[in-house]
Amino acid sequence: MFTTRQGWEAALATGQCATLHIRRGDNIDRCQRNPGSKYCTMDLSLSDYMSKAAPMLKELGGDASGGGARHVFIMTDDPDVANETMQSPWKEKGYIMEMISGHNQYSSLTYSEWDLFLESLYGAQFCRVFVGHHISTVAKLVFHRICLRYGECPMADDSGGHAPSVF
Repeated sequence: MFTTRQGWEAALATGQCATLHIRRGDNIDRCQRNPGSKYCTMDLSLSDYMSKAAPMLKELGGDASGGGARHVFIMTDDPDVANETMQSPWKEKGYIMEMISGHNQYSSLTYSEWDLFLESLYGAQFCRVFVGHHISTVAKLVFHRICLRYGECPMADDSGGHAPSVF
């Protein structure tokens, strides 16, 4: 999953990273069928998620230059939302990104591989910053797994304007 290059091993060992759970899949399909529904709040870009994660990564620290933690793990069911082009502006700012695109049971347009989904669930629990969406059951699972792992909940944003406790 993660390369030992680029400092991932140390970032995961200390939690000096962010997990972004970008859930789209069938919810975006639902939004298109029902414009204005709660599912439309999940129609967010990588930049939307990173704009929430970046200040928390800075607060988390971990960077000798004082710029904050730089490692970002992206788990998504829509690989296009976080492709290399979408990641490029953030990489230019010094962020080190790793993406796993897992299973979307409702759409044939995304990569469907259970092993990758399970691998992403495992990797997601190591980071002390979390950005997800309160509608997603997977986001709730990841958030609570991080809480259990560290004995305290991560800095978090639910991408829906709610307090992280809704996870």
